[in-house]
Amino acid sequence: MSGNVVKLKNDFPDRLRNYREVQYLTQTDLAAKAGVSQRSVHELESGRRDRALSKTIMLLAEALGVSYSELIGNGSKPDHELISTSDKPPVGQDKKNRQRKIFVIRLLALFTISIITGLVFNIDNQVYVGSDLKTIEVRHGLFKNVIWSQTLSDNVKDFLISPWDGNVLLVALSAKTIDGGCLIAFDINTGTKLWTRYPDIEQMSMAFNPSTVQSGGFFCEEILLADLDGDGIDELVVHFMHNRWYPAAICVIGKSGNIESQYASLGHIYDIIIQDIDNDGKDEIVIGSTNNNPKYQGASLYILDEDNRSGASLDFITSVERGVEDGALVRIVVPAWPKFIMETLSLDRLDATKIYTYKNSDGQVCIQACIGEVDTGGFVFDFDNKLNLLSARCADSLKRVFNNNGINDFSWFDEWANSYIRFEKGQPAN
Repeated sequence: MSGNVVKLKNDFPDRLRNYREVQYLTQTDLAAKAGVSQRSVHELESGRRDRALSKTIMLLAEALGVSYSELIGNGSKPDHELISTSDKPPVGQDKKNRQRKIFVIRLLALFTISIITGLVFNIDNQVYVGSDLKTIEVRHGLFKNVIWSQTLSDNVKDFLISPWDGNVLLVALSAKTIDGGCLIAFDINTGTKLWTRYPDIEQMSMAFNPSTVQSGGFFCEEILLADLDGDGIDELVVHFMHNRWYPAAICVIGKSGNIESQYASLGHIYDIIIQDIDNDGKDEIVIGSTNNNPKYQGASLYILDEDNRSGASLDFITSVERGVEDGALVRIVVPAWPKFIMETLSLDRLDATKIYTYKNSDGQVCIQACIGEVDTGGFVFDFDNKLNLLSARCADSLKRVFNNNGINDFSWFDEWANSYIRFEKGQPAN
């Protein structure tokens, strides 16, 4: 298995969007058709990513019915053709013409050498993951020779070129070994390890059951980018996930490589959207997850921003004083369905399995979430950008599951949908 990283041209976002719209596809439609995440399509179209795996581009091109070259912008014809220098001068050509020909050949040679030299020194190195999933290999972008290669302690889950320095490669590791589950920064030119970051296990052990937290390791699940302070420089948003139970953690890492904040979730995180949802010029982090607390066993959504991104998903209703507070800007919990439905469908808890954003008629960003269970589908909840409920309805896929299991009475629905609890910094706010 290998992953060739392609540097995208500045017009790639518009090119991708135009091809998609010609096919009358939404970002979600294209993601499903190509077999990639909706977040990948969104970030590529918004220009948040200037590099992508060639496999991802190939899947998108196939889904759009265009060639790989057309999609990345290499399909246009050259503006000019090089003058051929292979023809011999005609017999009897005078000395002046021969000198002119020699001058042109030398000029072309110098031009060609300058182009090749520019390519050699300016082309981006390419990153590959070996078939063993543990080997990182960096090759020269033009000659393909291996510059450096390292076999790491665990499987590679994700990798990314640093948003601050194109010479820094960020690699996310799995957690099958004792020293896995971390984010490592390498010098992409030499392979020198610059720093390694792990989630703060002590903080999560304070917030939740220490024996559960320490019963396994943490995957470094994915690396995302967000400009939380609006200075035009992205921070890293790193998603760590427990490899057995819970919690999960969202760590924000700054340009220095230090962890600036960590927010721990009492349950798996299923989806993350990074977007400026309140039009203040700063990104927010919108997260869909589950809440394993026995009182809820429900789905959870929360929003983190520049000033509210630390702590854990705790509240005084269900938690004793643990020395860790809920520092999210806003968080909601949608409790489990009525007991007879959960038992009929053999479900333990609900999840916020997928989240989307859209703009209403007033141009305000709204958040849509699928509240249910990964395999059964769920109810579609619409919220404003502060997670106040606007509407809720049952998805057709879930109706079929209910009907197939003899659940035809929905008189409980309105009461359940409005039983969600909304917290602002750990305090009930609805």
